[in-house]
Amino acid sequence: MRSAGTFRSGRTVIYERNALSGFVGIVFALVFLIGAPLSLIWLEKSQRKLVGAYHDIENRIIDLRGARDAAQRDIQVCGGFPCKTGRFLHIQGAKFQGNVSDPDFGVSLDKSLKLARRTEYCQWRELPMRLCQREVVNSDGTKDIEEYDCPLSAVSYSYLKSWLPYRVNSFIFNQPAAHHNPLRDPYPSKIIPSLDAVLTSDSGELDDMTISLGVDVLQNTVGTSWTPVDWTIGGREPKPLSDFSWLRILRSWITFGPPVAETRFESLASLGPTLDSPAHLENNFVFVGQGGYFFSPTKKDLMQATLRVFYGALEGSLFDFQLGDFMPSCSAGDIRVRYEVLGPHIISVLGELVIKSAVGEWAIESYTSSYKTKLGFVHEGSISAKGMVAANEHEASRRVLLSRLLLIPWAYCTCRLLGALLGLELRAGKGEPLKTTRGVVLCATLGLWGLILGMIRISIWGTESGNSYFQSSVVLVLLATAALGHVKNNAAKVRTTPGIFSAWCMLARAARMPPAWRLQAAGGSTPQHESMESMQAVEESAQDFVRRSSRLAAKKAR
Repeated sequence: MRSAGTFRSGRTVIYERNALSGFVGIVFALVFLIGAPLSLIWLEKSQRKLVGAYHDIENRIIDLRGARDAAQRDIQVCGGFPCKTGRFLHIQGAKFQGNVSDPDFGVSLDKSLKLARRTEYCQWRELPMRLCQREVVNSDGTKDIEEYDCPLSAVSYSYLKSWLPYRVNSFIFNQPAAHHNPLRDPYPSKIIPSLDAVLTSDSGELDDMTISLGVDVLQNTVGTSWTPVDWTIGGREPKPLSDFSWLRILRSWITFGPPVAETRFESLASLGPTLDSPAHLENNFVFVGQGGYFFSPTKKDLMQATLRVFYGALEGSLFDFQLGDFMPSCSAGDIRVRYEVLGPHIISVLGELVIKSAVGEWAIESYTSSYKTKLGFVHEGSISAKGMVAANEHEASRRVLLSRLLLIPWAYCTCRLLGALLGLELRAGKGEPLKTTRGVVLCATLGLWGLILGMIRISIWGTESGNSYFQSSVVLVLLATAALGHVKNNAAKVRTTPGIFSAWCMLARAARMPPAWRLQAAGGSTPQHESMESMQAVEESAQDFVRRSSRLAAKKAR
């Protein structure tokens, strides 16, 4: 298996762009303007449901001793098996036994909770280069260099072949025949949980019972990291070229100790079943090592070669040989697969207790709360029940915080558009006569951000006076309103005609549309009138220049 990539230079094409030249950029801009607040609303609602669900179960969490005492009462209430008790069993600092396997490849690992199959594809990528530049004068008198998609442009295409975790459609390439990507995907990436994970304990308190872990509980693991898997002779870690190599010494200095193994090594003899697996028999996957990879080369048939010759002649790439073609690299369509495992030594579990029999056969499964949220998770290490709930709330809060911070650039872009719509210059200027300070722009951005964030929090978390979320949100809305009032009184006025067309010109410029599609009016004239006047002035100047030149030539001839 070859891991090196390949770079090829494609052809340069000159063509004229149509009216939809910046359509994709406009779509992305609209998706950003609409999607940013919607994503924050969704995350805020998810966190609200999660906090409410944790609040409902906090009085129903019991330990192993409490579960033993209440087992008989729960069985009598249920009247049969399996018995969902509605109680949440918390087991802290336990060990487990369990196997996880991928039947497609015949790979099996013990002492593991989950197995991740990571599939990578050797694919071509197209890298177009098409930009024009011009000098523009801003409304405040400053000059900027603007880049935009040229209406009549020379587009240079380059191609890069490398390993990617996704497939690339080559039919939309400029030269698809010379850079064809077979889209075969027999075994995509997949997460496989253990089906027989059972809790154990060194103290012997779990010897008289069997507590299994449900698949839904294993899907929600927090605080654990994936470990790459490699197969070697005897499952031993390969020795480096020198035990005293400078890399190992440098690593020990950085970590203040001996280097920690980052890869789980298994015996090469355990891969015997892979020779009878569907992956090997149907797609010729073989273990090649090089970091624990299974490799499958692409198959080239006569029909594919014939079509490549035919379409290569049409696009002019049939005899286009480059240095990259002779370099050793993977072939487009090759597939390689590696594995990562989740197998911590000690875990803590919290989930609904399900009694399956009267002889000590229990299970910990996920529970669907009244908020339609599934509760039940596994943490690495010895963690209390409150610590597990707090860790999950912290993880949800971190996602919400990230979405709130991403709303700040959204607020800045929206302020610019609203300023163009209302006739306010909401960009810090460097010259006269227009000058909006950076403080005013900052107030506009943070004001809009605080107003939207506060309204979302009030609508989701409620308006109860004792709710801390409501109180902080009200303060945030009041501060945001004051900031926006300051902006209204101190922002400079634009010299162009405000309105929807002015906002469109700003949005189209951000999308790098050609200048002809975003002419902006000045003073009180309309954009269409301004465009017509400009064209007429240019035409009259050209005619006058022609008349003067002809008169001068006639005088010289006399």
